[in-house]
Amino acid sequence: MKNIKRIGALLLALCMIMSLGACAIKVAPAEPMSSADEAEALGFEKNKAVGKVAVGEYVFLSVKIRDEYKNEVKWSSSAPEIATVDSNGRVDGIKAGEVTITARAMNATLDFSLTVTKAPAVTLSDSTATFGAESAMAELESNKRSESDINLYALLINLSEHTVIAYTYDSDGSYTIPVRKMVCATELSEKLIPKHYYYTGSKDRWYQDDDGLYYQFSTSFSDDFRFSSTPYSKEGAASLITESYNSIGTSCTSGDIWLSVADAKWIYENCNEGTFVRAYDRYSTAIAKPVPLKLNGENAEKGWDPTDPSSKNPYKKLTPTFTGVEDITVSKGANFNPTNGVEAFDTCGNKVSKGIKVEGTVNTARPGKYVITYCYTDNLKRTGRADRTVTVK
Repeated sequence: MKNIKRIGALLLALCMIMSLGACAIKVAPAEPMSSADEAEALGFEKNKAVGKVAVGEYVFLSVKIRDEYKNEVKWSSSAPEIATVDSNGRVDGIKAGEVTITARAMNATLDFSLTVTKAPAVTLSDSTATFGAESAMAELESNKRSESDINLYALLINLSEHTVIAYTYDSDGSYTIPVRKMVCATELSEKLIPKHYYYTGSKDRWYQDDDGLYYQFSTSFSDDFRFSSTPYSKEGAASLITESYNSIGTSCTSGDIWLSVADAKWIYENCNEGTFVRAYDRYSTAIAKPVPLKLNGENAEKGWDPTDPSSKNPYKKLTPTFTGVEDITVSKGANFNPTNGVEAFDTCGNKVSKGIKVEGTVNTARPGKYVITYCYTDNLKRTGRADRTVTVK
């Protein structure tokens, strides 16, 4: 009898449990967090947005995110044929068009709209000359528009600094405004008389001296001296005497003033007959002294002045170059120094020891592709650039 009662109790309990199960509250599954809500939770937002980039150039996009999620950020391009993006948000313009660059952290995304524009026109500098202040150049332009019959320029030779400075006139007609400074080779024989007035005279496109050497863009002053290029072994722009060219910036001539072709040509074309010329042992101006070019004797382009305007000049399209900038793969967590093994050479082929700029970074803690750019601007004001992709695996 007791067993029957125990079984009955168990059956009653089971019925109650089943009844409670039938009445249980059903909980709906959690809805996934929206991208906006997840971005807010991560502290994920745009930090730097750029609207456009030119073909061949690059810009950096950046985002804000909580420190613990920084390595979660991934970048992608909607059209890699228009613009690429590396693992640091660097965007390189490939061809003109519209593109969307997306930054993703887990399921949150941020979109950056960019326009890739045409590449800007590039004109390579062919002169080392330096120029006066903005106000001085404005005064020069005003003088060019005037109807004054006096010469636009006067020339001052600074013998100790090895420079020629061009001055234009002020409101009183005095030549007090420095507008252009050119580095030169000056005389060794001390024939020029300091503070004595000379005046420019005859001009020769090519001038041959008594030793049979030739000079481009020769402008005489007095009967004894000339502004000109450095000497050539024969009449021809490819016969430059390298040793003489490398003497610009020193005292080495017998009285003439040697300049680069670009600067000799400027005097030849811009300084009329009767232009004042004075020499000084020392004279200071606010214009920085140009740095003379040096030709590398092993350079294949030797025999030419890099500033020569001839379309045949092999330097015409050259810029500084780099070695050691090949693409590389490094292991995750490894040390990486972007300057190791990298060397730069100026337009004339000379190795340079400083002045190389490095842009872009590599985070070896996060696998991805990173682009590093190396830039160097030489004394011709020409800039060389090399891009290098570093892949972290």
